[in-house]
Amino acid sequence: MKRIPLVFLLYLAASVNAYAVEAFRTNVVINNIFPVSGNRPASPASQDVVRVNLPPAAWGSTSCNTGKADILKADTHLVSVLLAAWVGGKTISLSVDDSARTVGDICQVTTVQVE
Repeated sequence: MKRIPLVFLLYLAASVNAYAVEAFRTNVVINNIFPVSGNRPASPASQDVVRVNLPPAAWGSTSCNTGKADILKADTHLVSVLLAAWVGGKTISLSVDDSARTVGDICQVTTVQVE
C-alpha cells in the first residue's frame, strides 16, 4: 500500500513539467532594456523585472510575446550578461520558458549567451 502514494507522487512530479516549453532564439539584437522598479503600483505583476525589447520573431511553437521577454531581478547573472552584450553591441542567444510568464504573454528569460 505504501507504494501507491509514491507512484502517485512520481507521476505528479513528472506531469508538472509536461506543459513547460523552453524556446530559443539566436543572433538576437537587443533593441533596448527597460528595468522596472520593485514598487510599480500601476502594474504590480511587472515589478522587479528587466524587460528586454527585441526585434519581433516567433519563439518556436510557444505563444510568448514576439518582441519582449523579462529577466527576473533575482537572476543577476543573466542581467549582467545581458548588459555586457548590450553595451558591447553584441548579439545574443536566449531562451524563455513558456510556463513562466511575468505579465500576459511576456515570458521569462531562462538563459542568455553572448555570441
